[in-house]
Amino acid sequence: FAVDLFGQGNRPETTEARQAATRALYSDRERMRELTLAGLAEAREQEAAENVVIMGYCFGGAVALEVARSGEAENVAGYTSFHGGLATPEGQEWPDEVPPLLIAHGGADTSVTMEDVSGLVEELEAIEATYTMEIYSGAPHGFTEFESERYQERADKASWAAFQTFLEEVL
Repeated sequence: FAVDLFGQGNRPETTEARQAATRALYSDRERMRELTLAGLAEAREQEAAENVVIMGYCFGGAVALEVARSGEAENVAGYTSFHGGLATPEGQEWPDEVPPLLIAHGGADTSVTMEDVSGLVEELEAIEATYTMEIYSGAPHGFTEFESERYQERADKASWAAFQTFLEEVL
């Protein structure tokens, strides 16, 4: 079940338009969570979400971690972020308990830095969370984006295999 956070009829076609749409949600984290949780409720209403892992790529990965950090989603088995934003916004913190997390990150990502990775690891260790951080050498931000210069097949396949294993473990 995929959740469209931009809304019906809003299909940003340019990079600038996509960036504006994501910036709007990054600046309104409450709205971001509200839309995601509404999508989860709809999936459950359609009986498409008995066992749930919330996952996303890039912006969607940041959204998955935002929902995990909020502690607002119920009955979620785990969360996965593929080359997503990792930084915790000022004023937010992780709950004492969070379902298992899988974070797939590119070692050559210059958009989400290794400082962001380190910060997230410190936060997750502080709450004794169960998490796996996969870092793929040479992989830039967006390493799963087919037909882009950033696509790295090795990291894409390895991260997907890690996700399949994660699903087997938590579902």
